[in-house]
Amino acid sequence: MSPTPHVVRRGIGLPVVALHGNGVDHRLLAALDPTLEAAGGLERIYLDLPGFGQTPSLPAAAGGLPELAAWTVEAVRTLTPGSPFALLANSAHPI
Repeated sequence: MSPTPHVVRRGIGLPVVALHGNGVDHRLLAALDPTLEAAGGLERIYLDLPGFGQTPSLPAAAGGLPELAAWTVEAVRTLTPGSPFALLANSAHPI
């Protein structure tokens, strides 16, 4: 997968993949980590989307929404191979 995502993993249990919105990085949702940790039984997976935080941008020719969606699906499948997972996401704009 290119680019390789920057990921912060914490805990063990059901994977919870945290996807941040535009203009921020994984740290926005990582601020929820104390609450998620207190819930127990969760592996928290915070990743930076391409072009944010420490994940390099997608190539210029592949920087559209369909390419970002495909990259995200591949990243989540790689991070949670064959296992159920929960998705935690935010957006400052309508989805």
